[in-house]
Amino acid sequence: MASQPKAHVAIIGAGLSGLRCADVLLQNDFQVTIFEGRDRLGGRVHQTKLSNDHWVDMGPNWIHGATDNVIRDLALETGTGIDDLDEKSCAFDETGVRLEAAESTKYETIMWETIKKAFAYSATSEAGIDPQKSLMDFFQEKIPSRIPDDEPNAEAQRKTIYQICETWGAFIGSPITKQSLKFFWLEECIDSENLFCAGTYRKVLERVAKPAVDKADISFNTIMDMITYKMNAKDKMRVYLRSGNSCEFDEVVVTTPLGWLKKNKTRAFDPPLPRSLSTAIDAISYGCLEKVYISFPEAFWRPKNGQQEIVKGFIQWMSPTYHPELNANRWSQEAVELSSLSADDAHPTLLFYTYGEQSQWFTSELAKRPDKKDKTAFIISYFEPYYSRLPNYTADAAACQPVDCIATDWLNDELAGNGSYGNFQIGLEKADEHIRTMREGLPDQGLWFAGEHTAPYVALGTTTGAYLSVQVLGEKSSPQLSLSSTFPIPSATGDEVLIRVSAAAITADEVSWPEVYESNRIPGHDIAGTIVSLGADYKGSAKPGDEVFAMIKAAAKAGGQADYVPVSGSEIAPKPRCLSMAEAAALPIPVLTAWEALQEHATIQKGDRILVTGASGAVGTMLVQIASKLLGAEVIALASRKSHAQLQSRGASHCVDYNAPDWESSFGSVDAVFDTVGSQVYQKSWRSLRQGGTMVTVADPPPSWAFNHGKPEELRENPEAKYIYFVVTANGKNLEKMAALLDSGVLKPLAVVEFEAEKALQAWEYAAKRGRDGKAVIRFS
Repeated sequence: MASQPKAHVAIIGAGLSGLRCADVLLQNDFQVTIFEGRDRLGGRVHQTKLSNDHWVDMGPNWIHGATDNVIRDLALETGTGIDDLDEKSCAFDETGVRLEAAESTKYETIMWETIKKAFAYSATSEAGIDPQKSLMDFFQEKIPSRIPDDEPNAEAQRKTIYQICETWGAFIGSPITKQSLKFFWLEECIDSENLFCAGTYRKVLERVAKPAVDKADISFNTIMDMITYKMNAKDKMRVYLRSGNSCEFDEVVVTTPLGWLKKNKTRAFDPPLPRSLSTAIDAISYGCLEKVYISFPEAFWRPKNGQQEIVKGFIQWMSPTYHPELNANRWSQEAVELSSLSADDAHPTLLFYTYGEQSQWFTSELAKRPDKKDKTAFIISYFEPYYSRLPNYTADAAACQPVDCIATDWLNDELAGNGSYGNFQIGLEKADEHIRTMREGLPDQGLWFAGEHTAPYVALGTTTGAYLSVQVLGEKSSPQLSLSSTFPIPSATGDEVLIRVSAAAITADEVSWPEVYESNRIPGHDIAGTIVSLGADYKGSAKPGDEVFAMIKAAAKAGGQADYVPVSGSEIAPKPRCLSMAEAAALPIPVLTAWEALQEHATIQKGDRILVTGASGAVGTMLVQIASKLLGAEVIALASRKSHAQLQSRGASHCVDYNAPDWESSFGSVDAVFDTVGSQVYQKSWRSLRQGGTMVTVADPPPSWAFNHGKPEELRENPEAKYIYFVVTANGKNLEKMAALLDSGVLKPLAVVEFEAEKALQAWEYAAKRGRDGKAVIRFS
């Protein structure tokens, strides 16, 4: 019997999303052909080598969001250096005078705190925000309260802060006067830890590309002109090439940049795209971010002969008045100095970012100068007034003479869509719906779209988003969330109590749990509310009118995200008196998981040294508090650097940055590890565990040995170690113990971000984001 032929899928574009798409399709036995217009792989993920023999990225430099980020994981797996450059900034005012460090720190802090408020406000109040309101409008509303009129030079201080805020446009590729406040939450990838890919994306690209290189048919220098997509299931699709040839396929995935779609959608698809899809493509904006590398013989700005370090990481020149010849518009400048990267990746180079009108003007000027020497001379003349203000600069010193200058030109690149990545500008009214429309594509017609502009909301506009965007190919089978007002009010039966829910918390990855896949199932496990009635067999002391909180077990017939929910009497506990309903709802799973891990699986004693991974998360935070304040353990907390101060206030004895190389060997051995992260963090944490110690993990997905499926490979090096994976048990008695500790002040609650029930879907989207400011909680009454 002849075998069924494999479906043949065409992928338009061999950028990061196209290569990852090929990998996924090849794993599922599809035949894959990739059409790439360039003579290389990677698209906008592209590197070149400076004269100092260091590679630099011409495309993305950053990994946005360090937690649960597949690109960060790939960087670590490939030995690619990554650095946290968010710590320090050197700023110059409009006259070119450097701000004092304390002054610069004050203004930067105000800016970032206001940014966080803008994210939270956008996420929780989107429906009521005027589509014409910009991020700059929000700054102008909030900054005056941070610099009140009675402060010395209040107006001058505010002016400087506004100028610093303007440089934030380099994050989104457009001026913040155009950034939509209504949909600022869709830029949420930035509201997290941002890591600089110091070793460039070169090895990451090689890793992602390998399956396609090995098994796909890749046609370089081949530009797609038009796709004829099918109108019924039996049709084939045809891809017409600029060369005049055409090919037939079963499905087509288009991974071209958003800018290319905007310019070509009318002619490139037959029949024309549906109005909803065409409107979505037109509605979403894209930035125009460009970069310039200027390399020197040595990093003259670094401290010499005992000087204090002034320049490290970011450098900003705000609204300069001192370069009218080439910058009459007073465009602010921002650069990253690369000499302070980790040793293997450091080199004496300044990386300047330009965006908006500045990048449009700058690339047009470079285009007038085809000769390399003329380009270099223009670049130096434009940027010298800025870098000449750095410490130790002397005009005629050899160390201060640029040895190489390289500028990007994405705005003039047709295949890059003549711009950078997607963003969300004022005037948008349905941005999230437009993204969803592009993400869904036309599956019934065999036409799909992938790229950073179709990514999950948490990763839009990033390399992580480009990589994850291929999940649209399987989205039809994923669980979908919706609001409903048709469910009847349930009754309490047996030993249940019926609770009128005031607040229900969201666990971000809950939609991947098996019980949620059931049709028409109400999700949610953590709730707080008021007892309405008791089941006939309930024997406890609670009564109608009592305020309680609970973790609903996974086997329950319904979850807790509803106005009313029946809960087993063994799962409830009196709500802590000191907490709001929302704060109480955020706690059951985190606090019960921490208690069970510490007391029932590891039996931690006073003086034990323990490591908590993912320590800034909900479970991690409770582990730190219970272990240190209640059990007297010495707690080492693994988390991003920005979380260290808060973790120390919660009881951590020592904090470790998980981005630090070899962090697992920086604090000696521990008696127990409590892992909430999994993956490489879990694997590395074994190296810190003493012989015969205890490894407890609750990571999702679980390790391969969970549920009695073998043993950890690490037992070869630590044969006497105990190892436990568990799923938390709903337990009202333990929850009551935790409530008492909260009321006594021994434990502190988690930060929460509240959403009205009508905004429940947005709450779920917020819960999935990295670096959020609190646990998402839905208010029902």
